[in-house]
Amino acid sequence: MARRQAKKRWLAALRAREDGVAMVEFALAAAVIFALLLGVIQIAQALWTRDTLQYAVAAAGRYAMAHASASSQVLTQRVSGAAVGLVSSALSVTTAPSVSGGTNFVTITATYPFGFLTAFLPIGTITLSAQSRVPLS
Repeated sequence: MARRQAKKRWLAALRAREDGVAMVEFALAAAVIFALLLGVIQIAQALWTRDTLQYAVAAAGRYAMAHASASSQVLTQRVSGAAVGLVSSALSVTTAPSVSGGTNFVTITATYPFGFLTAFLPIGTITLSAQSRVPLS
């Protein structure tokens, strides 16, 4: 009987103690906060990649307006050169000339695969694309 009483007192004392509670609460909250922070960083990186891709295509379009006889290869090199921070071997660039209302146009399209770093979300790779259609003089 005395053992049972001692055990009950020990359990009651253990329940009353709050040592380490803050550490457990921080561990639970920190996991969620860090996951959200990583998600925000990944979205920001995807937006930066898309904006860089759009800038590179627009820069090649401006070059095409100034140099109407520029070949598809030259425009592809311009896109690759302006896409700073992107892996040029993963960059896919296409150009398509067209005529509308007697005006010559060139459409430059670039695509780039973007892979998320978060392994716990099964997002995988998304394809970002940018396009620019400019008149040729």
